Amino acid sequence: MALEALKGALALELEHGYLRPFEVDENVGLLAVVGEGMRGTPGLAGRIFTAISRQEINIIAIAQGSSELTISIVVHREGLEKAVRAVHAESRMNEQAQSRRAEAG
Repeated sequence: MALEALKGALALELEHGYLRPFEVDENVGLLAVVGEGMRGTPGLAGRIFTAISRQEINIIAIAQGSSELTISIVVHREGLEKAVRAVHAESRMNEQAQSRRAEAG
């Protein structure tokens, strides 16, 4: 298990009090927004966060990779599906997929 691996790898730090004991919250979910078009697009992260908050879903944590291709968002598990739908609607992913299919077919 990942938790045991972390505890083993950081046993010395935990023993000396350099780190607080780990807490695990299994009632959260991770939403990752990934795409080449995200790089250098001003306001995109704000639009994503706003779309999620409009659904009254609290964002617990966020992270963005240095490549600007991924934004990871942690929310409570019960709001995860609504958050995914909100991001899809905001980015119009469904419209883009239909457009690509029409062009290909």
